[in-house]
Amino acid sequence: MSHANKYADGSQHNPIDGHVKQALISFIKQSRFIKLRAFAEDLVLNRQGGKCASLTVTPNQSPMCHTISAIVMHCMIVLQCCSRHHTIQPLVTLMENPQQMNNSFFPTMHEDMILEAKAALTLEAVKWYECPNGHPYTIGDCGRPNGVGQCKDCGAQIGGLNYNALAQANRLARTQDTTQKGHILGSVDTRQNEKPIPERQMSPVAVATVRLLMHSSMLCAATKTSKNLTGVIHPTINANAVPAFLWNHLECDLRLLSRATGKSVDDAAVMIHMVLDRMLTVKPQGHHQVDPQLTSKKCRQNWESVFTKTYISPIVQGISQSLPKANGQIHNDKRLGNNPLLKLLYGVDAPLGELSLESLYNVPTVWRYRSRITIENLTYSLRENMAATKYRILQEFLNKEHILRAIKYLPDIVHLQQLLIDRYHRNIDIHEATNLKIGRFLGDLPKGHIQDTYWRLINSFAEAWDLVKQHISTYGGLHVPKELCERDVDVTTSISMILPTRKSDGVCSTALVDFLIVTQNDFLQTYRSIVKQPERETNGEIQPSDLTPADLIGYHPEKDLLPIVLSNCSYSLEVGKGTMIEYDKAGMEKQLEERFIRGKAKIKRKIEQLVFRQDSRDAVVFETLKSRIPQEPLSKAVQHQILSELRSLTDVCDSLACLDIAIGFLATSGGRADMLIIRYLTNTLKMEGSEMKVRHQCSLKQILALWQLLAVERARRLTLHSQDPFDSLNKDFREQLETEQIERLNGALKYIDVDTLVNEMHQYIAIELKKPKDADIDIAGWKLKEGALEPYIEYNEREEIVGFDHFPDDILLKHIWWAWTVIVNYQHRENGRYQ
Repeated sequence: MSHANKYADGSQHNPIDGHVKQALISFIKQSRFIKLRAFAEDLVLNRQGGKCASLTVTPNQSPMCHTISAIVMHCMIVLQCCSRHHTIQPLVTLMENPQQMNNSFFPTMHEDMILEAKAALTLEAVKWYECPNGHPYTIGDCGRPNGVGQCKDCGAQIGGLNYNALAQANRLARTQDTTQKGHILGSVDTRQNEKPIPERQMSPVAVATVRLLMHSSMLCAATKTSKNLTGVIHPTINANAVPAFLWNHLECDLRLLSRATGKSVDDAAVMIHMVLDRMLTVKPQGHHQVDPQLTSKKCRQNWESVFTKTYISPIVQGISQSLPKANGQIHNDKRLGNNPLLKLLYGVDAPLGELSLESLYNVPTVWRYRSRITIENLTYSLRENMAATKYRILQEFLNKEHILRAIKYLPDIVHLQQLLIDRYHRNIDIHEATNLKIGRFLGDLPKGHIQDTYWRLINSFAEAWDLVKQHISTYGGLHVPKELCERDVDVTTSISMILPTRKSDGVCSTALVDFLIVTQNDFLQTYRSIVKQPERETNGEIQPSDLTPADLIGYHPEKDLLPIVLSNCSYSLEVGKGTMIEYDKAGMEKQLEERFIRGKAKIKRKIEQLVFRQDSRDAVVFETLKSRIPQEPLSKAVQHQILSELRSLTDVCDSLACLDIAIGFLATSGGRADMLIIRYLTNTLKMEGSEMKVRHQCSLKQILALWQLLAVERARRLTLHSQDPFDSLNKDFREQLETEQIERLNGALKYIDVDTLVNEMHQYIAIELKKPKDADIDIAGWKLKEGALEPYIEYNEREEIVGFDHFPDDILLKHIWWAWTVIVNYQHRENGRYQ
């Protein structure tokens, strides 16, 4: 088709003149055999590209451009001819009415499996929680904790007492399904290093094929208008950018299909044409219930299964025989020119007479370049040969090989996390971690062994992250936002991304270790079920910190795995039929089992967590400290004297950082109530006394009151400098106040004890809102006065706020951040008026 078009546009040698074009168009209009007359006319006039310039034939187009154009045009013809087939209907809808797919689950897109995992395990009347390390567990009956136990994965304390108090750092488990609808692959830049991977029940070949057909269908729609496609592409892009966006994805899909099959890009394109031909000529066998709108994840999976079995698998299984046959047909097609160049390009050799060893050097086939033997080529060969299903261990290994290869980095990553915990535990806050880049962190280290060690460990982290990041957002364990999984790890990355926490970017580090542990444990479980090995014969569980390479399914793909593949494969050459590669699958499976699988250990899902400086001041820590050291308040005079000593925001922050560290240790080990804070910092914790700017003689029994005073002062000063003092506050509590509400609030503050209100609001935001809440209750809609602050003050047995009755009733908890800002600015104006 593309060969015919390059003469139809009048830009090459021997252009078709207007009379010939008119004659062709007249023939098209009068012919009884041509159904798609308008499309045929567009081809003659070179208008098939419509609003997509890449599909219009122009001089000096690249071979890749011709290849993709031919696929898209073939796809457009097939979909128009088969528009009534239910199995093909989703692709037809994408081409003709893509806006109808705005709420559809697109084929091959990643999905969140958390709800399916819970549904498989959930019995009646249970509620899901997570331990401090993110491992899920359930509580039955009423769903509230009334006992303390240990997490079966990591041994952390779980549960709680009195039906409402969860153990420290436990929380309600995530219940939302984060699977997104529509096209969610994002920019093609995020796929530059993508490897062929399976998705649900689809092989890498099937995934690449369906994506290529999906993007072709969408590009067909873009030839008419791109506006209808903007609603199905996430993140949203400009309508003018849609054709280039889809074209780039098509190029990526074709290269991935080439890599997944071990064939050239041209052979991969021929394979797509064979699938399209099958779509045109073959109807699904049996009665398949297919939802053409793909309105649920289950409907999508069902469609993927039916489409793959009907159109892709039959092509893949016989591709070694059918591909040379198809290339031969192309070569013998006189319309394309029966010449030696095509013969060379498509690898078609004419039969020769008798050969001898002495004459082999004259045979071109002997010297032709052959594709390298790769892991992808072996995987594809196994799927093509249905008899390979008896080699279950080999097949399971190759199905997971694209993520198993990352397990070897696990000891380095755990070691890196431990070093970072030793260095930064309770000694860095989220802002500092976010602003500190890995390059600067490494540059500040002493040159030599220490710096070299960190370089090596961070490189291991980056390599593992790059291999598995696209799986982490959907593996069903810790929830990692998709946008984080699209980031790379390099010297410009914030160090917060490699700190093992469950907050902010640090969830990437924790989830990476958890994912690698789960990957090894799940694979070993599958292996033991295949070989029927009893659980009692396993080596037990091993702590992540005790891991050695001998405990892991660890290998280097090129140095360890590929030699096994090469030692168990053989070439055979038959002139006229090309090179055949055969694998000794039984021998390969035995070597894999002996070298990489047998005797490996199950790993305990226990991941050490770094605690940020501000996390040492949550309600549980404070209550624990109070039980060890009874606390007393500071007098108004002392408070005023302390604040007068702190001349800058830096002084406040430095002093507060010292208190955060001290509170963390005191909550764990206790101390003498009358011991001075400055003496505890310098003598017991061996800290520099100059870091603590508060020189007043406060003792440990006043440390919480001092912390509260400095924390409020810090928040006040940050607010007055237009900075956010509550960086971890959920967006649900940041809704803006209306102008009328602000005016009423400022009027009411004249009658309220503003200093006490500021203290209580700060404590509620900084401590109370951090506590885990029942996901079924929308607390953001509570009234700030009656529903939040008054019950909180009463529960903690503190004095009521004078004049609080005047506080506006229409200000809700979701407005608390804005209300705080208004109140602090009012307080600042009033204090300045009386100074």
